[in-house]
Amino acid sequence: MTVESIIPFLSAAGIGGIIGGVLTSFLQSWLSRRATFDERKFREKKAAYVSLLHALHKSEVDQTPEAAKLVGHWKNVCELVASPDVRLKVERLFETNPLKEGDFHPERPPVLFALKQAMRVDLGIEPR
Repeated sequence: MTVESIIPFLSAAGIGGIIGGVLTSFLQSWLSRRATFDERKFREKKAAYVSLLHALHKSEVDQTPEAAKLVGHWKNVCELVASPDVRLKVERLFETNPLKEGDFHPERPPVLFALKQAMRVDLGIEPR
């Protein structure tokens, strides 16, 4: 039996429709799970990024140990969910921390800007 003779047989028996229905169901299920996964990943990254930026602001304004601990917490969360580019920029941001109170590292504003750009790209809200 050749392939050319099997196809009409399967079509006549209705098996082609069954196989097509199973494949369609499988594909729809996979696409649905993929969309759910992508949405969850976006929400986790967004929460981590916004919270890190908020904690950084609070730490710079309040300058308390509690605020610094909050920054450390969100830095760790970002290390779990962020892209390699964002993780690299977060590390670079921490390299520009002021050495003593009241000091200002001259590279901090451009590094923070680059971090925000990398976050936007990672979230897919700005093109690469």
